[in-house]
Amino acid sequence: MNRKSRQHTAAMQQYYSDALSDLAPDGRPYALLDWPNHNNVGDSAIWLGEIEALRSLTGRDPSYVAHETQPVDDLPRYLRAGTVFLHGGGNFGDVWPAYHAPRIQRLELLKGYRIVQLAQTIHYVDQKMADEMARAIDAHGRFTLVVRDRKSLVYARRQFDCDVRLAPDAAYWIAPVGSVNVPCEPVVALMRTDKERVTHAQDADGLRGITTVFDWPPEQRMSRFDRRRTKHRRLLALLSRDPQAVKLAIAMRRTEGRLRHGLDLLARGEVVLTDRLHGHILSTLLGKPHVVLDNSYGKTTSYIESWPDDGLTHLVSDFHAARHLLAALLEEKRGFAADREPAAVSWSVSYRSGASRCGIDGPAANHVTFQRCECRRLPQRRIAWTR
Repeated sequence: MNRKSRQHTAAMQQYYSDALSDLAPDGRPYALLDWPNHNNVGDSAIWLGEIEALRSLTGRDPSYVAHETQPVDDLPRYLRAGTVFLHGGGNFGDVWPAYHAPRIQRLELLKGYRIVQLAQTIHYVDQKMADEMARAIDAHGRFTLVVRDRKSLVYARRQFDCDVRLAPDAAYWIAPVGSVNVPCEPVVALMRTDKERVTHAQDADGLRGITTVFDWPPEQRMSRFDRRRTKHRRLLALLSRDPQAVKLAIAMRRTEGRLRHGLDLLARGEVVLTDRLHGHILSTLLGKPHVVLDNSYGKTTSYIESWPDDGLTHLVSDFHAARHLLAALLEEKRGFAADREPAAVSWSVSYRSGASRCGIDGPAANHVTFQRCECRRLPQRRIAWTR
């Protein structure tokens, strides 16, 4: 991270702390629900950032944790009174309707607790679903909604009768971060393949010749050793006097592994192209210049425009602009000729544990070719957390 990036990250952490300081009193027990047990690296970054931020504010770990689909009927055994925090992200609304009913069920079941929904992006198309959520919030009576962009802030204050606050994404709290990889490709492109992807007819032509497109990879199969260790930890959770501490340790290890893998993928490039919000945030934490396209409903642009500039982010509206801006950034970084375009390049990457390779193929006539590189994988090390 360069100096401006470090200053930006510190400022974002402070914004987050200021928004939550009175919601997470020092030393008080609390619960953190909806651990994201899936392959989205962005959600993993948010969860780890929430843990670090709440540790900083309260001086302790959560007394109770649960994953997204886990019933919380046993929560009173571990937390008789206090605050229940719900994991943040971008699923508050009807874009991902599978999260709507469980969130309402949490509100109905936990009426005796103060509930804080950590930083979310809000987007509803179906007004009936928005009204249903508004009724659940009103019936609960002790709900605080934290949003991470000003568009969501305006909407939430108009739609919901509750305390609404603005805070940045929690992922900034994982800084500083590192990677086992060194840059070995000019550009890496992290592009959505889900329903939030913006589809243009020229997508393939706009990206072909710059980089291979990838999304967050599927879950890697656990090794036999890791499976045995997980079973052992589950047994410890059953026998332990503090099974929640064991559950938290398991969740942290899995989530750190997903984040580490995602950072390794982004670290391969000198410059990053992405339409994912956490492609932007993690690139900032890695200190990498990056070009950002929006998602299907303006989430990424709205977030970036809600917070101070980090000096590394370049918003564009289409792939044609992205291609030219990538060429300019690479020229600036590597001294490419100003009147040349990037070569037609494709990369082949192996993600198997302990091995990676990259190669360059494709037409090079009348183009400046990127220098062939030998990608090396450094010894594994854990991510260095701030606290």
